[in-house]
Amino acid sequence: MTYEIPKVQMESVVDYNQEPPLVYPDLVWYGMVDKSYVVEVHRLDQVLAEKLQIQQEKYDPDYQGVLCIFEQTDDKQLLYFEKVIPAYGAPFGPDVDDVTAWQEKVLDFIDNTLPTVSR
Repeated sequence: MTYEIPKVQMESVVDYNQEPPLVYPDLVWYGMVDKSYVVEVHRLDQVLAEKLQIQQEKYDPDYQGVLCIFEQTDDKQLLYFEKVIPAYGAPFGPDVDDVTAWQEKVLDFIDNTLPTVSR
């Protein structure tokens, strides 16, 4: 079975060409894997839900998010996204357990699913 890249238009908002990287206000967490993939967790609001075609009745951006994986290329293509429920609201950033879970999902996708991507 092959994985198909989402057919939605969304670009990474992290600019790694700046020191420190320029970030977006609704960005909960971000990182880079192997200098090839940008990973971002955004707060889920109505605008983002519509862009990603996520059906949602109620929006609570502090406790709803979207994990996104982008290629670190010129077009920064969105490879994967998944709705997540961050325990956000902590004044010093996202919960350590959330970050660990996101990192595990990202590595699993890159190591196990990405090789089957239909381009």
